[in-house]
Amino acid sequence: MENRLTTSSIITRPLAPRYPVIIRDPTVGEVTSNFRLGDHFFALGISTLLTSGYFYSSHLHKPSTIAWGAFILPTMYVLSGERVSQRLRGVKENKKDCAKYGIDFTENITPYNL
Repeated sequence: MENRLTTSSIITRPLAPRYPVIIRDPTVGEVTSNFRLGDHFFALGISTLLTSGYFYSSHLHKPSTIAWGAFILPTMYVLSGERVSQRLRGVKENKKDCAKYGIDFTENITPYNL
């Protein structure tokens, strides 16, 4: 008797992106070149908000706040880069990026990607 889990795939739904794919596997250079002003504001704004919240809620001010800021700023830029990567791969809405690359924007709606 054969084991069904090893002979058949568990994945049964198609993984079609909802929005047009601009770059299937973007590199780090392609992601950083497609940063918008809003992506920079997201990274800097959330970093500033979290660092100032840590500063005002903590009693260990200068050294730990500098360490916290040095940790949170690159982390938020990585998260912002992931958002850009998702736009390029068609996971998130990318109407402006499609216009930049000259790709027709069409939304692919299936029951699996609603």
